[in-house]
Amino acid sequence: MFRFAREQMVCEISGVKFGGQIGEYPTVCCFSIFQESDKLFDKGSRRRGFNEQRAEEL
Repeated sequence: MFRFAREQMVCEISGVKFGGQIGEYPTVCCFSIFQESDKLFDKGSRRRGFNEQRAEEL
């Protein structure tokens, strides 16, 4: 078993728990809509700006 200097925390978001000791909860993947070349960015570039209207439509 692993030993950590700091107490491990368990967080819960929308009923999904994550964190804690290794193996205590299944792995959680969190994806983001803010990816390079995503349709939510005008002309596929983060530098050109985020399109809020398209995000709300999703």
